[in-house]
Amino acid sequence: MRQASPVDLRQIQRVAIVKLSSIGDVVHALPVSAALKRTYPHLQLSWIVEERCADMVTGNPYLSEVITIPGKAWRHGAWHPRTWREVRRILSMLRVPQFQLTIDLQGLLKSAVVAWLTGAPVRIGYHWQREGAWLFNRVVPKSPNSVHAVQEYLDVARFLGAQTEPVEFPLYIPPEAEERVEQLLQQGGAPSEGFLSINPSAGQPYKRWRTERWAELITRIHRQYSLPVVLVGGKADIPLA
Repeated sequence: MRQASPVDLRQIQRVAIVKLSSIGDVVHALPVSAALKRTYPHLQLSWIVEERCADMVTGNPYLSEVITIPGKAWRHGAWHPRTWREVRRILSMLRVPQFQLTIDLQGLLKSAVVAWLTGAPVRIGYHWQREGAWLFNRVVPKSPNSVHAVQEYLDVARFLGAQTEPVEFPLYIPPEAEERVEQLLQQGGAPSEGFLSINPSAGQPYKRWRTERWAELITRIHRQYSLPVVLVGGKADIPLA
């Protein structure tokens, strides 16, 4: 039975956060780890994430552990035999920490299955969740004030009694990554300082803003602020430039 009653985190130590993908969504969910750990310093927080997005949570000072699972586990669909062979392998990874509470921030069937596989006796999902809703026994009630995705994720932290202000994004950038970016900027002829960086692409074509809109925005920025704009992205995004 799914209940709307909160959980007393003072009586819980090991918590798993399930946010598997994608990169932007994982970043939006980062403040949940900060809010929970700041309010309940005794918690041991683990984050379960797909390998391709693991860099977004690696080095997060509020986490005790990052558990990565292969995204290919879901390639054949939730009920395909190959999927469940992979699920059994994942099960051996998730049951070792003996979680007491699991939070599903993804809201999909695959994340609900992962949350259930942790074996945690308390599993929290969203009020709007339909796929795999029966795998949860706590539900986060609807909040009319949470318009942005970040605030919707933080609804879970508030549900658990955590203080969510200030909103903090504990995104760790290793020094070698900073050095690599500096090299790329120099190779691309970017200014040494005082420029705006824009990534005009997205994970899926339907999520992309129209190219002419980007061009209009960049022109207005240059005219109003005399600020150089540097476009960033992957090799597949070069045609957009």
